[in-house]
Amino acid sequence: MSDKTIEERAQGRCPVIEEDYTLDRPAFWHFANLDRVRETAPIVANSFAHQYWMITRYDDVLAALSDPRLSNDPHNSSALTEVLRGDFLSRSMIGADPPEH
Repeated sequence: MSDKTIEERAQGRCPVIEEDYTLDRPAFWHFANLDRVRETAPIVANSFAHQYWMITRYDDVLAALSDPRLSNDPHNSSALTEVLRGDFLSRSMIGADPPEH
């Protein structure tokens, strides 16, 4: 796991946002907000809470999902703690790479 913050890792590569998507918001707020983020850049780093990267455009998401260098399986991430690796998503289809998914 890198000792650098997500802001440091994203510097010069992509914008950094800080958005808590778990808050209760007005109906349809997320659609307008995600449209704004999508217009900002194809990839953004979210520095809120667990810190993660967001691929915002459909074609880029498809390309990332089919790229064997990238993994959806939490067990392949050195950035996650054992607790996060063992959560529900790591045992579901969402957290699986082909051919299991």
